Amino acid sequence: MTAAPAATSYTRSDWSSAFRNVGQELSDVVLEPTRGQIPSELAGVLYRNGPGRLERGGQWLHHPFDGDGMITALQLGHGQLQLSNRFVRTEGWLAEEAAGKVLYRGVFGSQKPGGVMANAFDLRLKNIANTGVVRLGDDLLALWEAAE
Repeated sequence: MTAAPAATSYTRSDWSSAFRNVGQELSDVVLEPTRGQIPSELAGVLYRNGPGRLERGGQWLHHPFDGDGMITALQLGHGQLQLSNRFVRTEGWLAEEAAGKVLYRGVFGSQKPGGVMANAFDLRLKNIANTGVVRLGDDLLALWEAAE
């Protein structure tokens, strides 16, 4: 058996290459299977939640887990697969969208602009709603376990 040589170290750019800003929200984009067919009797929606915004106003977050939530929906039906996604519009997301810059520090080490003094005494956390997703009746709830 032959194995590929393992890297001896990883840089921050190696790590961050796996994470990108989602540039736009999509609606009902039809996805084509790379092989085979989607069974026509397979129907439903799979919702996923994760960080979708990792940069704002030219400032990249220190850790991807500090990224604003984005819900992705994969809808199956009639032998077809469609993708839609939406940013979770929390109060913090709306405020930063309007300001065009990072206004809150993150739980995983991301700092807002202004250096140590701007961050040392501001303990507010933004609910980034990027961890889980639950359907409750007609509502879809985006979850985050670290704040309100």
